[in-house]
Amino acid sequence: MTKDREEMIKVICEAGSCHNNNIEYAKELIDLAIENKCWAIKFQLGKLSPPNITLPNEWWPELVDYATNREDNKEVIEIFASVFDDDAVNTLIEHNSKYMKISYSESCKNWWIVSTNIIPTAIVSCPLDRIKTYADEDIKLFCIPEYPVVYKINFDGLFPPFDGFSDHTLGYTQTANAITWDAKYIEKHITLDHDDISCPDNAFALKPKELKNMMKYIKGHDEYRV
Repeated sequence: MTKDREEMIKVICEAGSCHNNNIEYAKELIDLAIENKCWAIKFQLGKLSPPNITLPNEWWPELVDYATNREDNKEVIEIFASVFDDDAVNTLIEHNSKYMKISYSESCKNWWIVSTNIIPTAIVSCPLDRIKTYADEDIKLFCIPEYPVVYKINFDGLFPPFDGFSDHTLGYTQTANAITWDAKYIEKHITLDHDDISCPDNAFALKPKELKNMMKYIKGHDEYRV
């Protein structure tokens, strides 16, 4: 017997810059997340400093449609983005995104995912420690802002207060450790097997085979905990 979907570990596939400024690659990343039964696919919207590769706002309607209206009857997926300016926030709101991720704050060492039907546009420029006052339900992800994280992390005592792990480690060994310590959400960078992808995130993102293996581990963990 498997767990109810709401009780299972939710995996957020972070596309980051691995679309490589190619909308077809962005769609392939969506396909990859769906094929592996991940909960969500996340991109990054807004003005980013080089060498990061910005996802054009004008792509967003097409990507949302691709993720949520599947002609081949495949299972759909949640799609949202990290936002880095007001235009990005407005883009998500205009297209009825259920979630947005607010940028990392050095002061409180965490990420927040917030529901866009609660958060006003102005919140994107507010200090991160005030976001909770605008939302009834936040998802708090523990994050170390290093790319990649190359040392062992001590997860003891992190879940709670955090709900999950925004993971920049190599492979998925430490992902598994976070799950063992009761992380309910895992955010992990993913990439494709294309030789021309040269973006910053590609070096530490999971390749398709690695993502498949990680999801097998997570599925087994969920079934074990029933």
